[in-house]
Amino acid sequence: MLAYHMEKITVSAPGSLMLLGEHAVLHGKQSIVGAINKRITIELFPRTDEKITLASGLGKHETTINKFSGSEPFSYVSESIAQFVAELPSGFDLNIKSEFSDKVGFGSSAAVTVATIAVVYKYVHQQNIDNELLFELALKVLHQIQGLGSGADLSACINGGIIAYKINLLTKKAHLLDLPHKIPLVVVYSGSKLPTKKVITIVEALNAKQPEIFTKLFDAIGECATQAIAAIIDEDWSTLGHIMNINQGLMESIGVNNCLTANIIQMLREQPGIYGAKISGSGLGDCMIGLGDVKNFMLRQIPVSIAPQGLAYE
Repeated sequence: MLAYHMEKITVSAPGSLMLLGEHAVLHGKQSIVGAINKRITIELFPRTDEKITLASGLGKHETTINKFSGSEPFSYVSESIAQFVAELPSGFDLNIKSEFSDKVGFGSSAAVTVATIAVVYKYVHQQNIDNELLFELALKVLHQIQGLGSGADLSACINGGIIAYKINLLTKKAHLLDLPHKIPLVVVYSGSKLPTKKVITIVEALNAKQPEIFTKLFDAIGECATQAIAAIIDEDWSTLGHIMNINQGLMESIGVNNCLTANIIQMLREQPGIYGAKISGSGLGDCMIGLGDVKNFMLRQIPVSIAPQGLAYE
């Protein structure tokens, strides 16, 4: 079995930050997500045999086309490759490089899934994958591994910039609106990260106990994202910061705030250059975002910014 494309293929995808709409987006509500200037790059080196090797800073894994298998920490990569195993012309070596740690919630699972599907698709079909098909296949991977997922971070990885994102829960079709991406953001990592799946399980357990209340909370979180669209377009940072603060209060109401995140957010809000601050992502740890700028902040910031470029082929 010989590969018909013997040149290296390189694809990269950005990480992402949820700006507004966390948790509510899983219930079909509006959200806003942005791609960041930290990327995951995947290099595919075709082989002339059936061997498949995966390598990253997290470890290595070897398998074959005929007896394809995955392993931690390559679950998203393996599940992505599995969709193409029957079509592979030969094996390959996959080298994964990341500009950010998987311990920080910058959507690493989404980025590595998008990049893996794109690079393997090009290896098999000798052309770039259509964005709509890429989203569909990547969302399938996320659902197979996590059991759920809105796909908002996938959309940011594929398209780049800032996107107002909402998905139809019945058709699984997403509605996207590109927004201006020049938003001044400060990102602070809490020092710990609870897996998103665990946080969602906690929230959905509370939702099951008080569905009427949580329905209204999810509606309100979605409305925050809807109102934020105009503020972003108008570069009205005062209004956007106020909306972010409201969204944060709703995040606390659904049970994803704790003393650590609350203290960081309060410290951010006390800075003179900050318009508003909130959790970014599922909560109970991970990253906090502040709208604006700070100087000499006592907690370590992560230097990231919104990036216009999504999926890229080199």
